[in-house]
Amino acid sequence: MIFVFLQLQNISPSLRESFGRVDIVGIVLLIASTTGVLIPLTWAEVQYSWSSWHTLVPLVLSIMGICLFLFWEAYVATGPLILLRILKSPTAAATYACTFSHGLVLWCILYYLPLYFEAVRSQTPIMTGISVFPDTFSIAPAAIAVGVIVTLTGSYRWSIWVG
Repeated sequence: MIFVFLQLQNISPSLRESFGRVDIVGIVLLIASTTGVLIPLTWAEVQYSWSSWHTLVPLVLSIMGICLFLFWEAYVATGPLILLRILKSPTAAATYACTFSHGLVLWCILYYLPLYFEAVRSQTPIMTGISVFPDTFSIAPAAIAVGVIVTLTGSYRWSIWVG
């Protein structure tokens, strides 16, 4: 349906112009910093203790890298990867915070709930699937229903408060 209904204006800049708009420094800072935060978090208390320099040095450097990335995006980048001015709107900032919280809770449910049923409740994988079914089955229909109601009514705040 996209090919039928989406009307795009074909603007073909040169390869040099296209490459110039890519924020390579921002991409490198973001990927290196987020990876640098995740690696010591997975090492902590598994390979090294929390107080070990193997954990602390990459964690501190990566957090500094994230701060540098935010500074770069806000003040230096000509074509920023993330437009930080969007967060100046309280509505947008609250929406992003809620979306982050929703994603965190959703992925924790999808990832840790089966582990809970298998490890703590000693259920078989089939029984774990049956136990998790109500959570996983209700997410998509609820999202569809809210999307349809918001489209029909034009109002969305009620769904934020209910959610």
